[in-house]
Amino acid sequence: MKKTHWAERFWDKVNKSAGCWEWTGGTNGYGYGVLAIAHGRPRLAHRLSWELAHGPVPDGLCVLHRCDNRLCIRPDHLFIGTRSENTKDRHDKGRTARGESFTPSKLTAAQVADIRARYAAIPRYARGRMRPLLREFGIAQSTLYSIVNEQTWRRP
Repeated sequence: MKKTHWAERFWDKVNKSAGCWEWTGGTNGYGYGVLAIAHGRPRLAHRLSWELAHGPVPDGLCVLHRCDNRLCIRPDHLFIGTRSENTKDRHDKGRTARGESFTPSKLTAAQVADIRARYAAIPRYARGRMRPLLREFGIAQSTLYSIVNEQTWRRP
């Protein structure tokens, strides 16, 4: 596909307003705009916007949003950063997935509290017999110990 072809398709999927320019095309599972340009491989819309405005994104760098709007592709709302800067930016904006908001999570905060309370009530000598608790919540023994030792589901 020629660059002009995908660029035309790209701008057809943008709603420009006074604030954010929002992507109206398809999105990925994380809520970011995507467009298939070469051999059907989807590319992130905000990265394509950066490339159209400024040229290629340097290897190993990310395109971040100043506005914190995943659908925004307005070039002046975007900036380049490292992966660690991207992680820090996400954390500083309060978007780090924790607990139930972490998509792969099987448990709720209430279930975790229940697991911790029930585990604490079991005498130390009997803690090796956790199979009923593991079956009830559908978790592995390693997950149980990660929860009760606060390696996962840390308290704020």
